[in-house]
Amino acid sequence: MYIIKYLVHWEMKSADNEKILSLLPEDLEYCKSLMKEGKLLESVVLSGKAEGFELFDVDSHEEIHEIIADAPFGPFLEFEVWPVVDFEFSLNKLKEVLEKYSS
Repeated sequence: MYIIKYLVHWEMKSADNEKILSLLPEDLEYCKSLMKEGKLLESVVLSGKAEGFELFDVDSHEEIHEIIADAPFGPFLEFEVWPVVDFEFSLNKLKEVLEKYSS
């Protein structure tokens, strides 16, 4: 069974500062909850920018879609989502393919 991971890039759209401020505690709790469940592995913000990246470990495309749709800041963010594989898995697959065609 494969672990499905997604790298999500988010960027804040123009929004009402008061609305964003009112949602900060709810969004923080949402992220903490996802981390506690093991679904959100990492969350980082680019220095000096209103954008960042998050790494998720979820069971399906639908689940990552639900997580993004349910996020309190969701309506104020633009998202890009990429499925990713672990580096070691990628190297092992490359080795397997190269060995197959080297004979």
